[in-house]
Amino acid sequence: MEKEVLSLYELTTLVREVISYSFDDTYWIKAEIVRVNENASGHCYLELVEKSEHTDTIIAQCRAIIWRNIYSTIAAHFRNVTHRELETGMKILFRARVEFHQIYGFSLHITEIDPHFTLGEMVARKMQIIEQLKREGIFDMNRSLTFPLVPQRIAIISSKTAAGYNDFIRHLEENSLGYKFRIHLYQATMQGEKAEQSIIKALEKIFDKVDHYDVVVIIRGGGSQVDLSCFDNYQLASHIAQFPIPVLTGIGHEQDESIVDLIAYRALKTPTAVADFLIEVTMAFENQLDDYFSIVFQNLSQNLFEQKKYLDEVSRKVPYHLQQLLLKHTHQIQVLHSTVLEHSQKLIMQEDSKIRMVVLNVNYAVQRNIHFRSQQVQTYLYQSLSEARQRLLQQQNRLDFLHTKAELSNPAHILNKGYSITLFEGKPLLKANDVDDNAIIETLLYDGKLTSKVIKKNP
Repeated sequence: MEKEVLSLYELTTLVREVISYSFDDTYWIKAEIVRVNENASGHCYLELVEKSEHTDTIIAQCRAIIWRNIYSTIAAHFRNVTHRELETGMKILFRARVEFHQIYGFSLHITEIDPHFTLGEMVARKMQIIEQLKREGIFDMNRSLTFPLVPQRIAIISSKTAAGYNDFIRHLEENSLGYKFRIHLYQATMQGEKAEQSIIKALEKIFDKVDHYDVVVIIRGGGSQVDLSCFDNYQLASHIAQFPIPVLTGIGHEQDESIVDLIAYRALKTPTAVADFLIEVTMAFENQLDDYFSIVFQNLSQNLFEQKKYLDEVSRKVPYHLQQLLLKHTHQIQVLHSTVLEHSQKLIMQEDSKIRMVVLNVNYAVQRNIHFRSQQVQTYLYQSLSEARQRLLQQQNRLDFLHTKAELSNPAHILNKGYSITLFEGKPLLKANDVDDNAIIETLLYDGKLTSKVIKKNP
């Protein structure tokens, strides 16, 4: 049997006819956008998926197209209801025709999008993130921090070119009260897919120097409200909620608050409103100081008045009391003077008699002691002279004996008796073995010296 063979074009044409016949109507479909691209011609191309509810695995995927002639209308309606653009990660409910093209394959041609479905999904996702933050116990962390009394060191997260940033700076620097603020900008992308990570990176840089700042301000001005989806991001909200110093937001929401607004210490509508808040807090502290000063001044004034009144009363009483005390103490001093004088005279007489007796006793004792010591000195003197003479005689006898002994020990006397002394190398030679044959030796005699050579030794 001969095989039936179809060309690829015939097969794809057949598939197209079957799909066109089977799906001749439009259908409402829900899916998640994983990629969106508006090309230069004005058409919008989307990549749509459906994920498993439990594992987040993609279970279906296809392309979708919104033609230029209806895209602007669909996009405008979607933006008006949701305040967002079509973007990655967004779930949509749309009406579409099922199409199959021999070259481009299977696709869905979108003719309508229900923004209320996406809005509901957005609200549900937002509530899911809020509940997750609450379960983790961090939803109220930043709002529970103590706000500084004078917030002057400010870390700003914004784009340097943003109009809102310049409005914020100008509003702070030109405040009518003359307050000074120290400002440090940490630049970040404030819209689009990269905004979340850019802002988180700026927060991490601030955290490394967190002791240098009082507050963090996240501001954004200008641009469309549809670019603010990054502020409903869980990761960004988690970082802000757990930041160790208060975070203020002024990101320009005109409709509902973002999750970042809800978890920040304070959310204000615009960057200038944030600047006004900082100025008002500083002004409130100054007013509080003025109130304290007024209270202290009032208390001091009252205290001074009462103390002056008391001193006036005391000053009126002092002269009379001083006079009475003076009279009383004058009489006491006179009595004491008489008593002291009488006792002093008696003591002087008694001590004078004692001193006279002591002087007599001392004179008698000194004379006796001098006489006794004089006799002792004479006795010691006689004894010392006798002992000295005896020792001198003994030493003279000893010297005579030693002189005689020395004379007897003189080598000249020994040599005179026929003895001699033999020297080798200048030293007395005591043993024959102490020299070798042919050694030169010297012999000392009574009347001279002989030099000899050793011919033979007889030990």
